[in-house]
Amino acid sequence: MLFRFRLFLFFVLLIISCAEEDTLTPEEKATILISKTWVTGSVILDTEDITDFGYRDFELTFEPNGQWLAVNGGDVFGNSGTWEFVNKQLTSIRLSDITASINLNPQGRTLQLQFLLSGEGPINGRQSSTTGEYSLYLLPKYPDE
Repeated sequence: MLFRFRLFLFFVLLIISCAEEDTLTPEEKATILISKTWVTGSVILDTEDITDFGYRDFELTFEPNGQWLAVNGGDVFGNSGTWEFVNKQLTSIRLSDITASINLNPQGRTLQLQFLLSGEGPINGRQSSTTGEYSLYLLPKYPDE
């Protein structure tokens, strides 16, 4: 009798948890996955790996409220700004004043950002000597998030 009750309770909880997950929109799911602190895997400028030139300790945090925070952003990132998805496919985000293409692994284990900085200057007020095409390969700071 106790076994049947536990089995019944297990299925009820399983159905409830699946129903809750299905109510999230794709954008809400992607926001959950991206909302964490990311650290440097590598930073590529044009075709050159510049990770060791100011980006080794880089951290980029996406908050679910649309804010981002950067630590050790080199010449590219200021301290903070805003972010948002800019297309329904969730393959582009706006980081303050630039648009970046993103590739977010479905489990939230890797994030790739690609963007071009040209004459308009860097993200949120950094130095203008940062012109070029950037590819940032990022990993979660806390892998179990």
